[in-house]
Amino acid sequence: MKNLKIIIAVVSIALLTTFSLQATEKNNSKSNNELRAKIVAVIGTKMPIHIKKESTATISFIMNTKNELVILNIDSDNEEVSSYIKNKLNYKKMDVEGTLRGETYSLTFKVKVKN
Repeated sequence: MKNLKIIIAVVSIALLTTFSLQATEKNNSKSNNELRAKIVAVIGTKMPIHIKKESTATISFIMNTKNELVILNIDSDNEEVSSYIKNKLNYKKMDVEGTLRGETYSLTFKVKVKN
């Protein structure tokens, strides 16, 4: 009987945690989309660098207490792309309602070759 109570308690905690995380993700999807749109606007659609092949860049960052992006890491196979993105975004103020301070965000961007 004691084991049954423990099992029920563990399952209840697991379900509550799962449901609360799913609710948070749904509420933050709008703010994540808005944040992504603002980041793309800051980076721009035309980079002043020339690349020979299509590249991707995964940006990891946090929002500090002043609503600024703090770049933690940029994972890209092109160093020029990484440097350009970091210079454009690091400590750039982003006022997006619903973003959590101190939470790590990760966005992946595709950089295409312009013909």
